[in-house]
Amino acid sequence: MRTFILMFAVFMDLILLTRFKMHIKTVLFCAGLELMAFFCFSEAGFYSLFFCFFIIGILKWIRKILKKRSDVSSYKISNFLYSAGIPIVLCLWEFVDCYFVNDVEQYQHKIDLLIVCSIAAIISDTAASEIGQLFKVKTYSIIKFCPVEPGEDGGVSFIGTISSMMLTLIFMIFTQSYISYHVKEFVIVYLFSIVSCFIDSILGATIQKKGVISNEQTNFFSVLFTVMLIFFI
Repeated sequence: MRTFILMFAVFMDLILLTRFKMHIKTVLFCAGLELMAFFCFSEAGFYSLFFCFFIIGILKWIRKILKKRSDVSSYKISNFLYSAGIPIVLCLWEFVDCYFVNDVEQYQHKIDLLIVCSIAAIISDTAASEIGQLFKVKTYSIIKFCPVEPGEDGGVSFIGTISSMMLTLIFMIFTQSYISYHVKEFVIVYLFSIVSCFIDSILGATIQKKGVISNEQTNFFSVLFTVMLIFFI
């Protein structure tokens, strides 16, 4: 199964390069990340990361078809490092522990939960943003509760929020095929990933709007904050 998924990922890289006109350096970085995931990541990290790429890829494809444009061509390596940096670090941490720490079983399940939560948070935020901008629906500032343009920093919409909750739930259900959850764990990870989306909007409406941090950094800090909350629970 891993080999098939890796081959499919390489095919998607070619689509990014030819159809979406993504910069070749970024495509090569993605290919390198996929190879690293194939050889190093645990089941939780490997399947979660690739399923995340698949979901986001579908969302970007739909946007390209409906809006006749896509922001993928402007993606740089830094975009992926900010967005997926935390789950990548967690996956590598788990890999090192599995080979050099004898009692890794004591906390490997918790690392898996952190990995899933960080990736679910990415899906939650991306779904809310991408789907929310596809439709001409009322969007409001999460801070001032006044109408704003769809896609504006800190803007939230009903359809974006519902889409975020649904796609994140689909992802969480999928992860049950390789992670055994207690009901409490499932609910906590799911709810915290949705909370991460709102944290992202709050940061976007405040310090990002003031130019203190970029959009990519907003994504990074919202995921980091959520993972830290899960870690200390």
